[in-house]
Amino acid sequence: MYSPCPKQSICSSLGAQVEYLSQLECLRNNYRPSKVRVLFIAESPPRQRGNSITFFYSDKGSMLSKQLKELLVIAGFRDFNVPSHKEFLKRFQDAGFYLIDAIRCPIIYRSRKRRFMRNCIYFLQEEIRRLDPEIIMVLGRTACEALKNIHLHNEGCKITKIHGQAIKVTHKAKTLIVIFSLFPSVHNKGRTSDLAKPFRILKNVIYSI
Repeated sequence: MYSPCPKQSICSSLGAQVEYLSQLECLRNNYRPSKVRVLFIAESPPRQRGNSITFFYSDKGSMLSKQLKELLVIAGFRDFNVPSHKEFLKRFQDAGFYLIDAIRCPIIYRSRKRRFMRNCIYFLQEEIRRLDPEIIMVLGRTACEALKNIHLHNEGCKITKIHGQAIKVTHKAKTLIVIFSLFPSVHNKGRTSDLAKPFRILKNVIYSI
């Protein structure tokens, strides 16, 4: 069940979306691994559009799920090369992979994104603490900035410069590996080979720990 943020009135008119966000959380929780090995952090949930749900963990998936699957397969995660989206999600779960968002509610006004991010700091910290991953895969600039806000890394957040970097950090007395990636979006579609670089690094890291 989605627990509303006490600052939601500052972020957006979220009241009408609580039911929708609860649906998204139920879909996400259906595929939560018993042990999260790799935590992927994206920007925010998609906005509600009509009655259909286009979401990473929905039955039909989203553009992000399709592109993430493609990059994983290119990087050598051949178990993910399956025709069914539900089967992909099951294998994603079985691998100990899980995807959350740095910002808990859809971003309606881009100009307020940093305010949204600040309001979600506590929730992001708690989610990382609760899931206790070994590796964090940072998908895009927003996720990078959000993790910097909770002091999980001290890198600059020009994502084009740190794309493909992997660092070891100590957070809450635990050592984590953080890998930075451009967001796998249609805008970066022509850079498939370069986009796959962090996922190849992820594969090497997984086999080394």
